[in-house]
Amino acid sequence: IPKSISLRISCISWTLQQRRSLSMVDTENKIMHDNNCVTIFDNVMTERNWLQIEQEFDDYEKTQAWLLHTFQEVDEMHYEKTMSGFGAGHCVSTQVSSEVKDLLTEILADVIPKRSGGFIANYFYNYPYSQLNPHSHLGTGKFDKTSIETRPWFATLYLMREWHAEWGGLFLWRPSTFKKDEWAAITPHGNKLVMGTNLPPVQHMMSMISPFARVKRRSIQINGQYSKYGSVNI
Repeated sequence: IPKSISLRISCISWTLQQRRSLSMVDTENKIMHDNNCVTIFDNVMTERNWLQIEQEFDDYEKTQAWLLHTFQEVDEMHYEKTMSGFGAGHCVSTQVSSEVKDLLTEILADVIPKRSGGFIANYFYNYPYSQLNPHSHLGTGKFDKTSIETRPWFATLYLMREWHAEWGGLFLWRPSTFKKDEWAAITPHGNKLVMGTNLPPVQHMMSMISPFARVKRRSIQINGQYSKYGSVNI
């Protein structure tokens, strides 16, 4: 382990398992970078896969009911209402199809933890001016054995063909080796997968999206489960 990266034991086992899995994939195309419990993969989809997912996202924007997410609650509204515009902190989501979930299972097969038995996957669209405050996928971010065992890892697959840092919407996380006010950050380019572990919980956030962003910030949010709880379907 590089001296500059100080990992907790639980994080070490998770990232090393990722490294062993990568020995089975084309490492010239699938590039991995890890930074203290967050692992970043580039070029995880083939062009054909990407087009298939884009097509479904486009169709679902016009035909599906989407959930409106706020900091305090989730309200179900139809696409035509939710896409009319909301303030900071709002985004909408809807479940991916069974066909796309099967496709994601193939895409993630070589990188998810070996004990993982299933996952939940949803399309997400973030509005201009929206942002996500620091949080973890265990709510309070405190160590809770039951929550961690049922929701041990999370991932985001970015779908945008173009994205620039000046458009905002950056993914930021806090490695345990960083000082309180220091954050690591990446620009969410398309065909990039960010995976995090809840062993321990990773604090992360999204910076505000500029109103001048020329494309929608679209992604698939994925939450995993361990196999002893069985596969998850929503």
